[in-house]
Amino acid sequence: MVPPASKRAQADKILGKSLASSGLRNTLHGDVFQLRLLMLFLTRGLRVGYNFKLDTEMPGKGGKFDDLIFTYKNRESKRITRYLQAKHKFDDSTKIKASDLLNESDGDFSLKKYFRSYREIFKTLGDNEELNDCIIGTNIGFDENDLMLNGIELVSLKNRDPILAFNSKQKSGSTIPVRYKLQIMQGTTNLYEKLEETSDMHCLAHELLKYGNKKQKLELRCDMFKRYHFVLVQEKVLDLSSKTFHPNFIDNVKDLSPNAKKFRKILSDCQGGSDWNTMKFELSKNFGKRQNEQSELTSDPVNKEEIENFLDKLVFAVNLPNEKQLDCIIRTEMGIDFNVLDSRAVSNELLIKLLNWFKEKSATTLSSAKAKLLLKQTKEMMKSLRATGASIDYRNRLCKYMKFNQDAIDNMTEKLKPFLYLPTLQKKVLRIATDSPKCTAIKIVQSLKQLSDFKKDDSYLIVQSKNLREEREIVRMRNILRAKRLHYLLVVVCNDNDTEQKWQELIPENRKSKRIIIVETNIGKASMQDKFCFRDINRKTKEKLQSKCVQFQGSQMKVETLLDKSSELNAIINLTSFQELRSGTIVKIPAPITPLSPELTPLSPEFPYIERQLEFSSYHENFHNQLAQKLGKSLEQLTQECRIDPALLGSIEWFVSDNERLNIWKKMKEILKENRTLASTVIRQENHFVDKDWKSQIMIISSPRSLGYQN
Repeated sequence: MVPPASKRAQADKILGKSLASSGLRNTLHGDVFQLRLLMLFLTRGLRVGYNFKLDTEMPGKGGKFDDLIFTYKNRESKRITRYLQAKHKFDDSTKIKASDLLNESDGDFSLKKYFRSYREIFKTLGDNEELNDCIIGTNIGFDENDLMLNGIELVSLKNRDPILAFNSKQKSGSTIPVRYKLQIMQGTTNLYEKLEETSDMHCLAHELLKYGNKKQKLELRCDMFKRYHFVLVQEKVLDLSSKTFHPNFIDNVKDLSPNAKKFRKILSDCQGGSDWNTMKFELSKNFGKRQNEQSELTSDPVNKEEIENFLDKLVFAVNLPNEKQLDCIIRTEMGIDFNVLDSRAVSNELLIKLLNWFKEKSATTLSSAKAKLLLKQTKEMMKSLRATGASIDYRNRLCKYMKFNQDAIDNMTEKLKPFLYLPTLQKKVLRIATDSPKCTAIKIVQSLKQLSDFKKDDSYLIVQSKNLREEREIVRMRNILRAKRLHYLLVVVCNDNDTEQKWQELIPENRKSKRIIIVETNIGKASMQDKFCFRDINRKTKEKLQSKCVQFQGSQMKVETLLDKSSELNAIINLTSFQELRSGTIVKIPAPITPLSPELTPLSPEFPYIERQLEFSSYHENFHNQLAQKLGKSLEQLTQECRIDPALLGSIEWFVSDNERLNIWKKMKEILKENRTLASTVIRQENHFVDKDWKSQIMIISSPRSLGYQN
């Protein structure tokens, strides 16, 4: 059994903390195979519905079957335990032969060492505990012909294993995963005799003879010496002063204890002609000087029934998927659980969590409840990654739209700092009213980049409110904000006509330090205001805007050629002009209106004049929203078709065809009838400002410059 400290070092190597490239291929694949099997038992155990505990390499538990210990409760609440030792080979064409099973040393498939571990496990079983099986799991198979020649028969298990079952599609190659038990043909092998020589006395005798006359010390790191070093001195088997066998033990004096005499007989049978008198030992500093829990040489002879029970519980799970194939299987199954096509990130996140558990200094058991929590945390991490990805994508799209100059950014940064950093501030939600939520959101994104706490991509989220309208989306966002070290801030950019939301409820109860910024057009509840101003835009954005071509009275011209003085840009290019120029569509400035032909009527498609003069007693901010809703359009789309300037008593600028103007005008009149408070009862029509008795009718149209009208 690999000591836990050593295994933790191997786990560190997997994480890349202290690993040289040499030897990596020869050691790492086995550890990864073990981890994949742990993941398989964890995920499939949860899927089956087991109430389980998962252990790995627990000190004093499992012996050579300690790579994976899986304990669950059956319907009768009885504890069922499965032990597994993982053996992975690079070359999966390698075959297990009889010599590997009958190996006298500590070989990967030596039945002697696994029988000793089985005996230790069986002794520790409680009254309400049952040993299900002791599994040797490997990606290679048996040399069946060699086994038959040596009297070992393979018995295939037909019952389906809910965790170690694999279909043909999950295992590449010609071999199929299968579980076997061993059946020993009577009189054909000495396996029973070999297993009878696995008692503590036999193993201790072999260890002593192995170290005799060698410069290698009898260290207490060896399990047998750790348990029996004090007893060997106390029972006068070894003499500390001479570092040899004790004279009483060599001479077989009468005062030797019965167990010491049994040990002497076993040692004599194992001796193989060695001379005890000349055999010396190198002893470690504390050998024989500190008593432990083992107070006597244990006589624990092996009987035939124990061997038969061992062979009944021993299961070889061979031709298992290798570590790469196991990874693919786990990812596929987790992809179904997590409802994702590419589940690499999910699998890797769970692997890291298992590694962290694997490395813990104190031995801990992973319960099914803890496993569910790990999977829940993994799911939340994946949701958080998706939310972060969507936030980054939206952030990038915003920044491609435009950028502000440094003065505007600094000004917004100073306004945000008290809300973000003052611990005495109880407010968790900051509402910012603006004439353009999109532009203000861009300014906030640029400002947050200047603050150290918000430089990382996952330090905050920015979303559109349309993505938080349904209850499930709100719950999902609340769960995302539960993460301790992620997403300190949520910025919500409100869309047109959004209903009132209880944004405070998005912050989980245990995450009071988190903040929300709401960017909206509603001035009523806002504690801060922001307004679009062309002078705040950076030089590069302005240059792009001025170099943009428009269709002026039928000709293609750049914006900068239509402007006499650059100083007038701030007054001429307002928000709607800016949005129109950035929309990507061709801006058309019409030619002067020609005199009406006699045959034209107001309903003719070519009729250029439409009733369009409104006089507002007071301009109401909801008029645009109501009109957009009537037309089934967004506010941004509406401003690309017509523009109403309240400062000029309802002046309308049209950017659509005559038929579309008629439709919009009808919707305007419907709104005015529905809500008389928005306007005076007088609608100025043509007959209000044209005197039919005049011999020469004159119409004067006043408009902002560059709109294509002649005065």
